[in-house]
Amino acid sequence: MVSKNMIKKIKYLLIPVFLGLVYLYQTQGELVFFPKKMDLPNRQAYSKYEIAVFRDKQILHGWFINNPSEQNLSNTSKKLIVIYGDGDQELSTLLPVSEKLGETSILMVNYRGYGESTGEPTQNSLIADALDTLDQICADTKIEYKDVTLYGHGLGTGIATVIAHYRDVGALVLSSPFDSMVSVINSKHPYLPVKFLLKYHFSSVTIAPGMELPTIVTVADSDDRYLPQHAQKLLSRWKGDVTEKHYPFNRYTILDEDNYWSDIKDFINAPHTETPVKPIKKQGFQKETKIVYASKLEDKGQE
Repeated sequence: MVSKNMIKKIKYLLIPVFLGLVYLYQTQGELVFFPKKMDLPNRQAYSKYEIAVFRDKQILHGWFINNPSEQNLSNTSKKLIVIYGDGDQELSTLLPVSEKLGETSILMVNYRGYGESTGEPTQNSLIADALDTLDQICADTKIEYKDVTLYGHGLGTGIATVIAHYRDVGALVLSSPFDSMVSVINSKHPYLPVKFLLKYHFSSVTIAPGMELPTIVTVADSDDRYLPQHAQKLLSRWKGDVTEKHYPFNRYTILDEDNYWSDIKDFINAPHTETPVKPIKKQGFQKETKIVYASKLEDKGQE
């Protein structure tokens, strides 16, 4: 029979555990999002491509590299790659990549709280921002969804997969992907009850059975966060055919490898079989979005 003293000791032990769980729940965003400020040298070099996205009382800062050489190509669809970064990635660091992707136009917008984007990052806000921004950029430039490739790196693979689920984009690049954020954090912190506390699941594995668009998956075999096993769990549920590439790097060093970007460029430019068109429906979380382009501001200043 349990004594009163034993019950009292158990209560004293449970109190700090309970407080710890409350703290974890309130600060769990720090396990997923690691906002960083802008890389200023890159900003100056690419200032003519800057854009501001006005949405949901926030201002998101990014870049739209509208490749001029593509505009002169006749009878050729204009291709666009949209880049979604990792949870600790400020996208100005990827601006030099534009020189490695040839004639493809590029859109990249920092998440809320990253770079000069305002607001606080959450799973729902990042997905909603990404969807509305894609819709608006396609409307402004007349680029068709079938000519869009979504590129996600790390955390960004969770966002890119959801956007590809909602829109009939042409192709998908998943760099250092994972099955779910619960799985990722459990691998690092197996003692935490992540499944019951985490609000930001980014569960690509639940969408995978319905995904059949052309996809390339690049795995950083030496990474310590997005382990190769996470990519394999995702691929085991993926419906369509996937091109799978492995590299002996981590998720940081892989971005410095020319072979990595060459493989992605070849995939983007390769002919792909078109998948069944999905009807485009306005989602409940979509809101009015406006994009201001630096190039248009410059043109007005020259008039």
